Amino acid sequence: MKVLEDINMGFMPMGEVDAEDVNLSSFSTQDNLNPKLWHNGKIDSDVRLQLLEIADDFVDTLSVDWVKPKDILFTGSLANYNWSEYSDIDMHIQYDFEEIYENTDFVDDYFRSKRSLWNEEHDKISICGYPVEISVEDVNTPCKSTGVYSLEENEWIKEPKHLSDGIFDKDYVKETSAEIMTKIDDMEDELKNGSSVKRMKEIYRSADRLFDRLKDMRKKSLETKAGEMASDNIVWKVLRRTEYVGKLKDIINLTYDKTHSL
Repeated sequence: MKVLEDINMGFMPMGEVDAEDVNLSSFSTQDNLNPKLWHNGKIDSDVRLQLLEIADDFVDTLSVDWVKPKDILFTGSLANYNWSEYSDIDMHIQYDFEEIYENTDFVDDYFRSKRSLWNEEHDKISICGYPVEISVEDVNTPCKSTGVYSLEENEWIKEPKHLSDGIFDKDYVKETSAEIMTKIDDMEDELKNGSSVKRMKEIYRSADRLFDRLKDMRKKSLETKAGEMASDNIVWKVLRRTEYVGKLKDIINLTYDKTHSL
């Protein structure tokens, strides 16, 4: 499997995940937008006002009062026909990063840290049973989502279209997900059984490369015509929903801390 190239560093299989055990039932597309949030193509007015209030509170924490947001967007699966019980409300605060500071990479890093802190401190906020995730994006960055709703203007910027259930390659998703799950399980089991510092360094490098590769796969897949329903993006969602993305992050953090301690 291509995604696992360059990360096979002596791991012994300890319990292979079967591709047939990978459940894709939650990725079936819906006939309608989520009725808890949408009515006749418009977002529910109470939901909209609550989201705007949350966004305003988050913006206050950013401490960039000399620049105002360009828009507040609702996007992701709940602004589309591929929502499920695993969906969250994906809210993007749009700024022109260049208006804040000329080094836009610095601005992006700053907003990412603020976003992480906010989402960690307010992980119990939910709307109609769905958790709220906030992020900040540069208005100059091309939008890859197939459904984008402006909460400020109360109208669609990009209205979603019905998607086909067969748009992604189910066999590829199952096989790729299972192989990555097995690799992560092997790393986790080896760490539980004890590893030398040298071996931990190898595991750290392998886990870090795997995480970078997964992010790159997802980014490239979102840029394709299939967008959110592209096969590699579904792989990422499978791994996230089954908590394997979290496992991989834990492995990276643990091995880094252990190998940098005296």
